[in-house]
Order: sequence, then C-alpha cells, then structure tokens
Amino acid sequence: MRRRHRRVASPSVLGLDSLMDVVTNIIGALFFVIIYVILSSSDMRAKVTTVVPATLADTEPIMVECRNNTVFFPNNEELVEKIREVARVLAKQGAPATADIVAAFQQADIKDNYYQVVCRQDGDGLKIAIEPRSDAKGENEIQITKEASTFQQALKKNDPKKHHFFFVVREDSISVFYIARYEAMKKGFKIGYHPLLRDAAFTLGGESMFKVDPRRIHR
Repeated sequence: MRRRHRRVASPSVLGLDSLMDVVTNIIGALFFVIIYVILSSSDMRAKVTTVVPATLADTEPIMVECRNNTVFFPNNEELVEKIREVARVLAKQGAPATADIVAAFQQADIKDNYYQVVCRQDGDGLKIAIEPRSDAKGENEIQITKEASTFQQALKKNDPKKHHFFFVVREDSISVFYIARYEAMKKGFKIGYHPLLRDAAFTLGGESMFKVDPRRIHR
C-alpha cells in the first residue's frame, strides 16, 4: 500500500495548521531519536552493512557522524529549537505566504559548526532540511585513538550498559568509521550505523525520506 504524506494545501499560502504539521509533528520528537534522511545508494550501504541483522537495543543511543573522514558528535537539538522559534513567529502572522516563510528562514540563517538549515518550496508544500556544511571537521583517524580526544572522552564517560553508539557514516568516511567502531567495541559498546551519501541532508519535510532508528544495533 502506498504511504500517504501530508502536503501543504495551497501553493501560495501556508496555513497555521499546516505549518505546525511541518515543524511540530515532523520534528516533535528529539532529533537524535528519530532521524529522517535521504536514502543512500546501495553501493555505499554494501560497504558498511554487516551480515548480522540489526536488533532493537535497550540502551540509549549516542549519535556520532563520520564525515570528511573525521568523527564528531552532532547536536541538532539547538537547530530544531531555532526552527521552532521561527515557526512560532510565523504562526503569529496567521497564514503567511509561502515565499514569506522561506524568506523568514533565510533571514534566520540557522546553522552550527556542522549543519545549516534550509527551507525551500517543494511542489505545493515546503521542505525543511538540515544540510551538512562542507567545511565541517571533527577528529581524524589518529586523533580519535588519543586518550585526550573528544571521542575517547565520550567512551570514557558513558556506560556501555546504558548507552550504545550509533554512527551516521558518509561515503567519504568509511575508514575512520572502522577505527571508531573498533575503539567503541573495545570498550564494550554496542554499535549501530547507517550509510549516507556525502552531501545528503536530514530532511524534515517532503516525500523523499528514509526512516532510521538509532536504537537499532548491529553488534
């Protein structure tokens, strides 16, 4: 059965209810609990997917991203809250035009060291995407093995009985992922992961989405 997706009713005006559908209903859950991403290529998936089937973990996920052959810990809760702030301002306007909504997000210029928020018209509706910044850098293959690194400190301060690590692996960062995974498993952590194309965005609207559950682990 074909899945139905909620669309914005008018091509020129975004109603209050529809705006809150896009911003609240879709991103109401914390960003690290349910992530919507553009489906990556099968070639990329084949490189990092193990034959061991994924299982649902009873531990809390710690999100890690491998990009530009480095490792970092994305924290998108602040980005999501800023998206909500823009939505609340727009909601006070009643039924702002689609162009005004796009302009409001452009003016807000929501971003951090790793991502930027982009709002654009998508057919009759809107799409809000958290797109990767090309200049984002974390710790490289050598740095993540050092005791003073952010990655090693994360392994040290978290409990493998309470947490597991979930990696979003960009196609340019498979080698650093293998090292990070080894380091985490050496400390007794369970691991989950999902491949992504290098420039794929976390999509918060539109129809081309793939659901990833970071509670699922592979080993």
